Amino acid sequence: MEDRLPWFWRPQGMLVLNLLRRMVYTALAIFRSVTTRAATKRAIAWPELLQRTYAALIRATQAMVEGLRKRETVLG
Repeated sequence: MEDRLPWFWRPQGMLVLNLLRRMVYTALAIFRSVTTRAATKRAIAWPELLQRTYAALIRATQAMVEGLRKRETVLG
C-alpha cells in the first residue's frame, strides 16, 4: 500500500522505504531463527510471523519491557 503514496516516488523516499523493509525483514529473520528452534516451528509463513510480531508489540506493556536487559553495542 505504501508503494502507491506520492512520497514513495521521490528517490529519497524509495531508498528510505527499501532500507526500512530490509531492516525489518532481517530483524524478523533473526527473531525467527532464535525463537523457533524446532524445524516445524521455523517453517512458519512470513505473513503469520508478521501477524504474531504485530500482536506481541501491540500487547506489550511498560511492565513487560522494563526488566529486559540492555545489550552492549559493539562497534568496529
